[in-house]
Parts: sequence; C-alpha cells; structure tokens
Amino acid sequence: MKNFSMSDLQDQLEVMCLQEQCDEYRRSNYIGDRIPPNSSCEGDRKGDDLMFRESMAMWCYRVVDHYNIDRENVIVAFLNFDRFVSVKDAEADNGVWATASWSYKQLALATALYMSIKVRERGQLTTRDFANFSQGLFTANDVELMERKMLSVLSFRITPPTAIGFAQTLLPLCFPLTDGHLIQRALLKASRFLSEMIVSDPCFISKNSSSVALACILNAIEDTDISIIPSKCRARFIENISSLTQLRPFSIEVIQIRARLEKFCLTKSDCKRYSVSFFISTDEELERGVIPDCFQDKHAAPCQVSPMSVTQSNQATRHSYIA
Repeated sequence: MKNFSMSDLQDQLEVMCLQEQCDEYRRSNYIGDRIPPNSSCEGDRKGDDLMFRESMAMWCYRVVDHYNIDRENVIVAFLNFDRFVSVKDAEADNGVWATASWSYKQLALATALYMSIKVRERGQLTTRDFANFSQGLFTANDVELMERKMLSVLSFRITPPTAIGFAQTLLPLCFPLTDGHLIQRALLKASRFLSEMIVSDPCFISKNSSSVALACILNAIEDTDISIIPSKCRARFIENISSLTQLRPFSIEVIQIRARLEKFCLTKSDCKRYSVSFFISTDEELERGVIPDCFQDKHAAPCQVSPMSVTQSNQATRHSYIA
C-alpha cells in the first residue's frame, strides 16, 4: 500500500464517494424483475442472467491473467457494462436486456473490458486482439463501433470507483496497525478476492461499491481468528469507519451485502480458502523466498477459449451488432 497522510486518504475517500453518488455512475438492477420474488437476492440465482455473468467473468479473468493485467479491470468492465445496460433499458419501453442476443451482450462486455484496459493499462491490448480472442464471434470493427456507442451512452465517464479502490483507501485510513502492514495487506487481498468473485452475481448490480468494499472487509475480519485480529482491533476499525468517514458499517445495504456474500461464498469452495490467514501465510513464505503453490498455477491462454465457447455457443449468432 502506498503511504498517504490521513488527510490525503480522507480527501480521496470523499472524492470517491461523491463520484459514486453522481447520477452518471449510478446503476439500476435492470434484471431485478427476472429474479424470483422469493429470492430477493438472498438465495441462489439460476438462469440465463447468472450463467452469462459467470461465463463472461471467467473469460475476462482468463484474458487479464494471461497478460498479467490487473484484475480490477474486470470489475471496471462489469460496472461500465451494467451502467450501459441500465441506461439503454431506461431509454427503451420494454428494456433492451430481455431482448438482446447473447452475442450482443458478449460484444458489449468484451468491449467494456477493452475500454478499461485501454484507459488503465495504456492500451496494452487492441481491438484486433479482442477480435482474435472471440474466434470469429465479432471483428475489430465491431469492437470499435460498440466502443463509440458505449462512450456516447456513458457520456465518456468510464472510470467508476470500485470496491477494490475503496478498500485500498479504507484500510490504511481506518484499520489500526497491529503487526506492521502484514494484516492490512492480508485484509486487502482477502477483500479484493471477494470483490473479484462477486462480479458474476447479478444481485450486486445496483449496490454501491463503497458498501461492497466495507462488507467484504467486515466479512474477512469476521472469518479471521481472534488471535490474529483481536476484539479491540475490530472495535477500533468500526469506530474509525464511523468517525473518519461518511460510511455506515451497520447500514441496511451493508448488512444485506454481508448476508449475500456469506451465502455466495457457501457455493464457492475457494472463498473460505483465500482468507486473511491464508494471505498472511503466503506473504510470510514470499518474504522467505518461497513461491506458494497457489501462485504456480498456469492460466489458460484467452485465445483458446472464446466468449462464445465459454457461454452458450448455440445461442450466439453472427450478425450486425450496431443498429
């Protein structure tokens, strides 16, 4: 973590909160009416919406992992994609999401990832690269046309604050140091992991990134043994959040997100594995020059798995995407 003064961190957090509350960065839950009434984003979600998001999240992470690109770009891509669909749904009488083909959605999300990488990573990948990744599902020209359309719809505002960004500011500002920066770093990694996992869950579409960050941190702390993060340290963190920020750790939204996170993690075996304790142990191994087994996994090349083959290829048909 970079070393910033307390005032700098508070200013940065305030700016991020203001940005988050701008109408241009708000997202509506455009698939909310297709979530079963009895689930209320509290139970399991099955169906096309979840399948699409899970499949495309997998594909996006394979792309960025293969090129050693920051995974936060995937979160930015999903935020911009959700805003794009939210605006288009608001403009249409019947909504565009329900009638859009899988191939259109795939192109839009792939383009959102391309835009994020273009801005945040100084154009490390090109539209031609993304066309190659798709294995014929769309062309470089399709990506360029969709990029112009998305930039227009989003009013060129494509750098939304993310849960990871909020966590990177909240932890050094509010979490008391107990063992140097070791626990802070482990908490950030655990929170980052949770933030990356839940992009596929449609129940988080309309949630504030600040609330998601706070919920991820609080859940990560709760799942950590009290010998690692003592009760006094936990209480101080809550006090600091309330006194130093405008965020509320016991707001209805944070409580709902925490409950949903817990249920989400029950369906994902990796969630509990990548805990604060795990990241503390891997940090200690790295300091001793040992490469943990989890860092030795080889990622599949993105060109071997296209958006079409990852999702439902039988529903993806080649056509002109831009009306």
